[in-house]
Amino acid sequence: MPVKIVFFFLICFTTLKLQAQDKTLDSLKNALEKVQDENQKVVILNRLASQLQDTDAKTSMKYATSALELAKKLTYPEGTANAYRNLGEVYLIENNHKEALYYLQEALKIYKDIGDDLRIAYTLDALGRTKYAQSEYKNAITFFEEAIPLFKRVNEPSDIAQALLNIGVNHYFLANYEKALDFYFQCLKLSEAQQDADKILLVLNNIGAVYKKLGNMDKALIHFQRVLKMSEANQDKPSIAQALTNLGAVYEDNNQFAEAKQAYQKALNLYENSKLPQNEAKVLNNLGDLARKQGYYDQAIDYHAQSLKIKEALNDKRGIAFSLVSMGDLYLAQKNNEQALVYLKRGLRMASLIGARDSQKDAYQSLAATYSQMNNHAQAYNYLKRHLEIKDSLALSETGIADLQAKFQTNQREKDLKIKNQEQEIIDLKKTQQYLWLAGIITLAILLLMTGFVLVRKGKLS
Repeated sequence: MPVKIVFFFLICFTTLKLQAQDKTLDSLKNALEKVQDENQKVVILNRLASQLQDTDAKTSMKYATSALELAKKLTYPEGTANAYRNLGEVYLIENNHKEALYYLQEALKIYKDIGDDLRIAYTLDALGRTKYAQSEYKNAITFFEEAIPLFKRVNEPSDIAQALLNIGVNHYFLANYEKALDFYFQCLKLSEAQQDADKILLVLNNIGAVYKKLGNMDKALIHFQRVLKMSEANQDKPSIAQALTNLGAVYEDNNQFAEAKQAYQKALNLYENSKLPQNEAKVLNNLGDLARKQGYYDQAIDYHAQSLKIKEALNDKRGIAFSLVSMGDLYLAQKNNEQALVYLKRGLRMASLIGARDSQKDAYQSLAATYSQMNNHAQAYNYLKRHLEIKDSLALSETGIADLQAKFQTNQREKDLKIKNQEQEIIDLKKTQQYLWLAGIITLAILLLMTGFVLVRKGKLS
């Protein structure tokens, strides 16, 4: 999942580049030793830097720095911009987002000056991926949207599809599910026309993720099983692991705990030494929630701690928020209310900071349950109200989905996508002036919410 990188859903691997890399590197190194023209030397240095970005960041940076110094000396704008962009990409891979933004923005200025539409588009794409990595989803969407018309102008359908996928991913993390589906369907249509199997896998995974988020497990299973079948046929271990993770989450929501654990463990084994730490962290988080549901609290704490450690090392703010809320739920299940409040409020602060409304919703829900457990009905009401407000704002309209389904035809008609109606509405709470009556209603609502939501954590899919 992912991406031209692993933005989980967002970034895909450049497999063709990796397959030919050794041969290309040898050729470029030989050419560098023989080249006389200094402008051409800059070109070769930049190509070496680009080839090594994914496999040897330190050496890639060395070549890019040499290219930058020489290009500036020669007053060679294109070579200078390419070196800036290579450095930006390497810093992004190394999770140094501040430096990545600096070098990418410098590259963008020069590309605009020389009117290089294709490289402008690729730089905008890299800026979007950087903002995604910083959990700045709205800013990421802006960059990807700016790139699309440029990709269209130079007729790059694969890059258009990737940008559409990336926009959908960012809307997913903003909990704008209708918009996410819109862009996923556009990407799927274009990818099928191009017979791009890799992107078809990515977007099918993402569509399944939306269905699971909305509680439509039958549709989620259809998409994830299709992904698993395609991935196994291609012997694509990362895609197999992602499909297993997603299937595990569906099994978990269906209370098929043995099947869920088996799927998660298989996925975790595939992710070991795969250089996909974000994916590994997600599986660990899922195993932690699964252990909590089964009452294995020590195991749950261990899994969550491992997941949180990886996310903090990656500065994955969205993931950190999710893990903190999950750990809060763990302490809530143990009736350790004080510790639950600590983790839930930390998770809420992080989620609010980055605009991750889905994690905000979960945090408010669990905070309401915690305060109810502490018999603090005023605070319980306060957080329950906020939970319901966000929940309402995240609901998809049936009309909007029907329009999307009519517009974007896929292999399977998406006629029955609906969000489950709220089981608990507390409309009359604002009308009462009597505290005791209010406390009774709130307590009942909290207990129902705890049964329906807190003990069955949703949102396993990134």
